[in-house]
Amino acid sequence: MVYYFSLQFIVRIHLLQIQFVKRIIIISICVVGCFAFAKAQSSPPELGRFEYTLLPDMGDVQMERYQLNGMIGKKVKNGFLGFGISYAHIDFVFKGLNTPFDFNSYTEMQVIQPRVIYRHLLKNDWSLQASLQPTLSSNFSGSLSSEDFQFNTMLNASKIWGESGKQSQLTFGVLYGVLLGEPGFLPIVQYTKQVNKHLSYAIGIPRTGVFYQFDKNTLGLQLTPNGLYSNNSEYVSIPELGSLRDTKLQLNGIGIVLEHNYKLDALFSTSIKMGYVLGEELSILDVDGNNIYTFDTSPTPTISMGIKMNINKSRNAKNKNEDK
Repeated sequence: MVYYFSLQFIVRIHLLQIQFVKRIIIISICVVGCFAFAKAQSSPPELGRFEYTLLPDMGDVQMERYQLNGMIGKKVKNGFLGFGISYAHIDFVFKGLNTPFDFNSYTEMQVIQPRVIYRHLLKNDWSLQASLQPTLSSNFSGSLSSEDFQFNTMLNASKIWGESGKQSQLTFGVLYGVLLGEPGFLPIVQYTKQVNKHLSYAIGIPRTGVFYQFDKNTLGLQLTPNGLYSNNSEYVSIPELGSLRDTKLQLNGIGIVLEHNYKLDALFSTSIKMGYVLGEELSILDVDGNNIYTFDTSPTPTISMGIKMNINKSRNAKNKNEDK
């Protein structure tokens, strides 16, 4: 059997401690990133990732996101079974708003998302994949309720054809979740092509982009959705509506992102993403989904920095040989 291991932990601490830890992590990633540019090696498949993302000027709003992902899984008969979890801490800064609203309870949102993934291999290079991702998304200011819970799921089928190193893949299916901000169904239709050992591209939903590997580095230019649907479990006083609970903070938009991945050693690599977010919209909704307030947002540049834990390819290959 081939096993993939990752470590996931979430620590909740006081606000001042959080801010201190964030600054230390960001500085560390920047230092590691500079070192990685000098080494300039490739990025193998990842086991876990920490990533910091900044959207500095969305008009009335600034957003920061700190995200930690992890995965553990193994091969099973005719397929693969994986278990993962991700945690995101999202900070909003509302700048100089002249409104009767008090936005303090919307400044910190958290998203906890465990996931189960199963991929089943079929004949003639077909495969089926399904995932379940029950999610808690809230400021967690009050007791947990069903309003903090979201159900995300995905089902698709894929067909691969072509010679090795120049393969094509067609994927189609459906997903339900908040990829675009508002909970709902979204079709999956995507064509992926490996042109040669350096160049590949993907066209469709939810992923469109072009990717190029050179000197053991990887560059990617792609369109990425930016969605959030998070519950505010505090009571909020709304003019003309009174005191409301379980209002929602909804974010949706799409970005053009250039990503550079490079390897530090056999286990770790770093990534830097720079891009521009278009059509960003941030709104507050009531518990029934009716719009209460829409922020004045504008297109904004974005930057992300991350560090990843990767599969050791040589060790993985050795394990595969032992399975035979």
